[in-house]
Amino acid sequence: MSSVPRTGGGFSLLEVLVALAIVAIALTAIVRAAGLAADASFLERERTLAAWVAANALAETLIAEPFPAPGDRHGRERMGPADYVWRMVIQPTEDPEIRRLDVRVYAAGDESRALATMSGFASRP
Repeated sequence: MSSVPRTGGGFSLLEVLVALAIVAIALTAIVRAAGLAADASFLERERTLAAWVAANALAETLIAEPFPAPGDRHGRERMGPADYVWRMVIQPTEDPEIRRLDVRVYAAGDESRALATMSGFASRP
């Protein structure tokens, strides 16, 4: 039985398969990380727009009525590419000269979780 020395400097089939497996695992991790980053970016944009809707609802309410009556209010607003629904609760505080305004903003059609919440106060002029 004669042994033939390897003259080529190539890789064996097993080495190539192991290298391909490592590359496949690395590429899968990279694609997953990119997908998660895209989802996080979308959610952050959605929450930012919802916060602007909440700030607008507070500002518009206080401009229309500097000392709004207690109660519930709601509205719908388009901000950027999406529609949002906001709900505001106006309630008295311990000081009869101050009212608290709490706003929650939801994606239109999905009111299962608030995307933004904001509070403000109004005082008697």
